[in-house]
Amino acid sequence: MLNPLKPVIIYFKGVVEESKKITFPTRQDTTKNSIVVIISVVVGMAILALVDFVTISMLEKIIK
Repeated sequence: MLNPLKPVIIYFKGVVEESKKITFPTRQDTTKNSIVVIISVVVGMAILALVDFVTISMLEKIIK
């Protein structure tokens, strides 16, 4: 009779094998990517703030 835990054991052995193949980025790569993300977010916020300001200004002129 088959051991009911055998598929689970095989699964976790596969997980361990795949985990050994993981490579993490270097500190320099992580820093560069973080800077790119931060700059992108700031630029996106500036664009949205500008669109919001222009939209509100136009609506105020229309309402008056």
